[in-house]
Amino acid sequence: MLVEREAQRAEEERAHALRDEVLTTMEDWKQAWVAQDAGAYLSFYATDFDTPFQISREEWASFRISRIQNPRWIRVEFEQLDFVQLEENFAAISFTQLYAAPGYADRSRKHMDLVRTEQGWKIRREDAVDTVRLE
Repeated sequence: MLVEREAQRAEEERAHALRDEVLTTMEDWKQAWVAQDAGAYLSFYATDFDTPFQISREEWASFRISRIQNPRWIRVEFEQLDFVQLEENFAAISFTQLYAAPGYADRSRKHMDLVRTEQGWKIRREDAVDTVRLE
């Protein structure tokens, strides 16, 4: 019984550590975006990132750079972050994102798949649904 409890505690500690790693990655990604540091922001995406609309990674990166660097300021907040799946080298998360920049603000529900690489956790897929423009 003691061995089982120790094994369960070790598994819970491992899961907690993985969760903390992913949360730290998400916070660092958000901070790079808010700081409008396009290079740092893009570094959070996996080399095999599933770009939207079947565009090339170069086209996607160029679009993101302009969206990051053009506003005078950017605010991003997360709410209701839920781990859908958490494994040693894979995490699926969902959260509500609040985004604001001069003249525009929205709220959307996002889903991200992250993979652990030698360089840390990277975003492999990102989807936004139920986006609502805020006044």
